[in-house]
Amino acid sequence: MATRQLSEKLLSGEVTGINLNGATADDAVPTKGEMDAADALKADITYVDAPEKLTFVPQDPNPAHAEGNLFYDDGRKALSYQCDVNGVTINLAQEIITRVFNDSGSTITNGQVVQGSGVDATTGLPTVSLAQANTLDDSIALGMATHNIPNGAIGIVTAFGAVNDVDTSLMVIGNPIYLSDTVPGGLTQVIPDIATVIGTPTIIDAATGSILVRLRSNVSLPIGVAILQGNAGTFDTTPTFQTITGYTTLNNKIIGADPAGGVVTAPLAGFYRVGFLCTVSFAGLSSTRQLEFRVLNQITAAEFTVIVPIARDIAQVTCSMSVPVEAAANDTFVMQIASPDTIGGVTFDAVGFSIESINLT
Repeated sequence: MATRQLSEKLLSGEVTGINLNGATADDAVPTKGEMDAADALKADITYVDAPEKLTFVPQDPNPAHAEGNLFYDDGRKALSYQCDVNGVTINLAQEIITRVFNDSGSTITNGQVVQGSGVDATTGLPTVSLAQANTLDDSIALGMATHNIPNGAIGIVTAFGAVNDVDTSLMVIGNPIYLSDTVPGGLTQVIPDIATVIGTPTIIDAATGSILVRLRSNVSLPIGVAILQGNAGTFDTTPTFQTITGYTTLNNKIIGADPAGGVVTAPLAGFYRVGFLCTVSFAGLSSTRQLEFRVLNQITAAEFTVIVPIARDIAQVTCSMSVPVEAAANDTFVMQIASPDTIGGVTFDAVGFSIESINLT
């Protein structure tokens, strides 16, 4: 057949199929109808180099859960997706989550805090159990459960972000939440001796409370110190205690102090170490005498006293004391001097009065 005749045949549509290298359908040359359909399909396609943006219609409520759904969560104002855990929606850029495997032996409930306990051999996921701030090891938190995780199941825990539907009815907004030292996986706003910060409440409600999780395990509060030094003047001692005032130097960090009034103030409740070191001079006598120095909590009246005997003809003594004390926030401490013997002209040659935090709550 001539080339012209073959072309006319093909264009006319009379030829319904041509096979190359055999008679199978895989070798068939497309018919005119098939090529016309392909051309029509191409005409309906608009080709662009790259999309400038994708616009999602805000969803409220969120769509029914299906793994792989990607949408804009209007309530959280975030691009979100639904994962393999039914009912769990991940808000992108607003939270950090970890998929875990619960092999603790019981259900981990929404809002409980977990620690890592190993790796599941089948899933390769970290295994978890309830954390508790009663030991250093158990107080290292991995995250807060964002839903009920049955034993032997995969779940989601949050290390940063919002966890909802938690009982926050006994909490105070603005105060940090800590891992409980008495309840496994529990929460408290009373700082334990081993402090793991979980986050802060954002909605107070027994059923629909919300917590902004931001984990910090085994946090150490900074050490505060205040040291009053310098010439504290001259005193005529009597059996009544007098507060040492008139310090000339103050070195402090976190803890406030008043050099003129001789007062140091505990900024937070906790344990402190309070102490002093001083050298005093006075006129020597042929009889024995004694001086008394004490640290006084002006709020609670708790006192710690050192008695210094003075031998005959002695005209100078040195005394020191360091004692741990428990204080409430804003308790004030002073150093005082007294003597059952009236000793005139007791001069402080050197003096230092200090307070240092040991464990703040």
